[in-house]
Amino acid sequence: MWAGLVGLAHTLPYDIEVTGPGSVLPASRLGAIAVPTVVMVGSASFDWMLPSGRDTAAAIPGARLLVLDGLDHGAPGSNPTALVPAILELLGESQFTDEGSSSA
Repeated sequence: MWAGLVGLAHTLPYDIEVTGPGSVLPASRLGAIAVPTVVMVGSASFDWMLPSGRDTAAAIPGARLLVLDGLDHGAPGSNPTALVPAILELLGESQFTDEGSSSA
């Protein structure tokens, strides 16, 4: 795992500039998103991530904020199975399915 993280280290300044504390979200661009959207934030993430997640969800029309209790920002890489119940629940909701499709 560390080798992969070391390989991404050069992207950290960019990541922090775009998503870090005090960054300004591009609300006009987020407001143009026209597909069902769920913003997921782990409750054990850095303190600034939950407010950023709230702001992101608020800027996207119809978006929903999902706070994952006890998980941190690294969960997709370190504990991906912890995300499975939330993802399966979301996939089962009608707004996230293509009700107009038919199967042969």
